[in-house]
Amino acid sequence: MPDEIKNEPDTSQQGGVNVLLTPEEVDYSNVRKQTFYANHGSVAASLFDMRLIFNYIEGVDATTNKLTARENLTVLMSPELALLVCSALAKAVQEYTQKFGPVRPAPAVPRKLLEPSIAEGSATRRSNLEGE
Repeated sequence: MPDEIKNEPDTSQQGGVNVLLTPEEVDYSNVRKQTFYANHGSVAASLFDMRLIFNYIEGVDATTNKLTARENLTVLMSPELALLVCSALAKAVQEYTQKFGPVRPAPAVPRKLLEPSIAEGSATRRSNLEGE
């Protein structure tokens, strides 16, 4: 019987280092803990890395009709780590829905608020986390 093909990443060893360790396996005593709340985000990718871009959106500017972000956090990671994070997040969401029920759908944002102006164009394609 041929070997089964797995759609899940191999979390055992990545370059000699286990990248998905349990909290008991890591010493966090020298880590400065920070908490960031996000209600908007996007993803960007290049050949060498993936970026998760999180924002806290306060509202809509009445004069420009654009979303107003107060804070921004960008997390850069290798594509390999991004795949592992994606898998871990999918598992966490599955466990959440089993315990608490379905996650409510994200509210729709009017399309004209999501379209960047020509002056703000970027060479990096971003995909909105709202499902675009």
